[in-house]
Amino acid sequence: SVLEWRRSMEKEIEFAGPYEILQISYEEMKRDSVGVTKSVLTHLEVPTPDDVVEDMVHRSSFKFVTGRKAGQENKDGFYRKGVTGDWVNHFSDEDKRRFSELAGDLLVELGYEEAADWRLWRR
Repeated sequence: SVLEWRRSMEKEIEFAGPYEILQISYEEMKRDSVGVTKSVLTHLEVPTPDDVVEDMVHRSSFKFVTGRKAGQENKDGFYRKGVTGDWVNHFSDEDKRRFSELAGDLLVELGYEEAADWRLWRR
């Protein structure tokens, strides 16, 4: 539920600093897979040459794993579509309103949205 998601995210934010939790998002991974992978390995104190990181990213890419380009959907598969922002195709206006009401401010705080009000969401 929305409230369960909100509570888990609030706990993650609360404990991230004291427990050195590295916070990353799917959107960050899509935007900069190599950079984020390097930051994860650095956080774990695992020195890794750049060519190995690039190979890791390549071998875990949507295309490599599924044989499909990002955006080519398989509704029944675990790796469904491989794109960010696809929620807009699955949320009704009521879903958006409810999420906005219960967690819109948190979506803004986390950088997922620019406004807490679902009517202003870019999508």
